[in-house]
Order: sequence, then C-alpha cells, then structure tokens
Amino acid sequence: MRSNNSFHSRITSFFTACLLIFAMTLAATTTGMPNTAAILAAAASAAPVPFPGPAPRNVPATVEMENFDRGGEGIGYHEVSGSAESGIYRNRPVEGVDIQAFSGASGGFVVTETAAGEWLSYTIFNEAAGSYELSVRYTSEFRGGTFHIEIDGLNATGAMTVAPTGVGFRSLFKKVELTAGQHTVRVAMDGNSIGSPSVCDLDSITLRALKTQASSAVKAGTLSETISTFSAASSATHIFRGLLK
Repeated sequence: MRSNNSFHSRITSFFTACLLIFAMTLAATTTGMPNTAAILAAAASAAPVPFPGPAPRNVPATVEMENFDRGGEGIGYHEVSGSAESGIYRNRPVEGVDIQAFSGASGGFVVTETAAGEWLSYTIFNEAAGSYELSVRYTSEFRGGTFHIEIDGLNATGAMTVAPTGVGFRSLFKKVELTAGQHTVRVAMDGNSIGSPSVCDLDSITLRALKTQASSAVKAGTLSETISTFSAASSATHIFRGLLK
C-alpha cells in the first residue's frame, strides 16, 4: 500500500505543480507580475484524489479519518492550528494534518487537534440511493465541542456535540439521504470543546444502509448514540441510547 501511495503522491504533486506554473504564467502575461489570488484560485479548483485510491470507497463503508483525500491544503483538508504530523501514517508529501497512533482506534490512528474552522474531505461512491446511517467515532477528555457533516457541500447532519469518552470511544449517529453516484463527504469542525483548544480526536466515519423500519442503532427520525468503554480485562461494551427528535 505504501508504494502505491508514494506513486499517487508523486503524480498528484506533479499535476498540482503544473497547474500552479500555468496560473503564474497566465498572471504574469496579463499583468506583468505573478498574481497570488489567481494562483490560489487555480490551486483550489484542483480535484481531490481519494486516499489510498485510486478509486473512492464504496458505500457501505467505514472510512478512517486519517484517510482524507489527497490534494493538500484547501482541497483534501483545511488546517488552522497544529503541526504537520501526517507523516506518521501517510507518505510524503507530508500534509498539515495532525495524525497520531492511538490504542483502540479502528485503524490504529486518529486525527487529533481538530480545531474549529478546520475540515477534512473524503470521496465516496454510492451504488444505491436511499436512507443511510452515518456514524462518527471519536474520543475526547472534554465536552461541548461541535462538528457537522456535509455531503456535496450541504449540511447533512446539523451540529453533532462531543461528550467525554474516558479511555474509550463514543459514536454519534445521524440518518442521511444519499443519491447514487460519487459524493464528497466533509467533516467540518464548528466549535472547540470547553477548556480545550480542539473539538475532539476523530477515529472513523461509517455509512451503512438503513433497513425499511430500523437499523441496529437508528430508527427513522431518531438520533442515537453509542458509548464504547474499553478496559484491559474485558472486551468492549456498548450502551445504546435513543433520543427522539
């Protein structure tokens, strides 16, 4: 997987560089000097590339948060604070997203230091239109942080509020509608948790089709929450809570 990632990184970097050079040349031709706004606009128009790729994940799927799209700042993600630590998991070029190894994480890593104003983008493909259960798995020592999920630029979930998880993880669930075809899912950070410079640490996002009447965690028009508590002596235990809208 790492060799493929390295190849796609080089290809993405090559085309991004070509795009920037073209923008600079065009700006210099028309104004006599490079135009920063034109360069940034050109970079922002570049299409994201699924990670690890080359094809997007097919729904139903669990997408690890550390597998955000390639393309860099403003395309695959937007970073406000923190340091460039993606190299702990993703090959170069190292992106400015904080990734840390974390015991108990579904993929072995979490995206940490997720500050208000930041976002992560994921490309998925859905074969069948319908209602889906969307869940976000996270861990946090604090409460009150908020984020939401956008699908193709539209807010699909409303605010999702963080609660303390202790040493384990908690999952927030929402019901969403998906049409068939390719979609861009964006996890957007809205407000930091109380007493913390970040929202929470994000583990994964899952999409699975709802049955006609109900799924294991969500009924139509119901917001559910799963609390997972881990200990060294026992396996994970799950407590399901349903709150009628």
